[in-house]
Amino acid sequence: MLNSKDYLFLDGLGTAFKTLTVCPWPRRESENFGSSFIWFPVIGLLLGLVLYGANFLWGLLPFTPWTGGTALLLLVMDICLTRGLHLDGLADWADSIGGFFQREKRLLIMKDTSLGAFGVLALLVALLAKWLAFERLISSGSIVWLLIIFTLSRTMMVELMTTLPYARAGDGMG
Repeated sequence: MLNSKDYLFLDGLGTAFKTLTVCPWPRRESENFGSSFIWFPVIGLLLGLVLYGANFLWGLLPFTPWTGGTALLLLVMDICLTRGLHLDGLADWADSIGGFFQREKRLLIMKDTSLGAFGVLALLVALLAKWLAFERLISSGSIVWLLIIFTLSRTMMVELMTTLPYARAGDGMG
């Protein structure tokens, strides 16, 4: 008979699920964040499957789908499902460019909660690029690549988190 200790590997899955998505997880999270890393690519694959499925269902509608509109739908779904994961960090990083080579000044700018012009521009460019990428995958019939892209991107998150030093000492994921 299995007891709760036999399912500890699911705690890492729960941590990965709650870290990378907005979806609730019924079990407790792992106290060891590192135990969730193995699940990051799995969560990426699941996210890719959700977007792939949405594109498939959209294509079943009784009208000719507009690829730009479908791409926008996938972009909004991606943002909502992941809570805009990394968009805030991208904006903070872009705003910190004004700190030039002064490390402490850049870290201070990144910690500030206000959004500056460079942050807004970085978000616009990133979202436009992602929308164009979705549109191109849809129009070329290559949407299946989303599965690979989302899986690899979450795999690279683990690679970068485990090999690069943190930008600041103390708590945080940056």
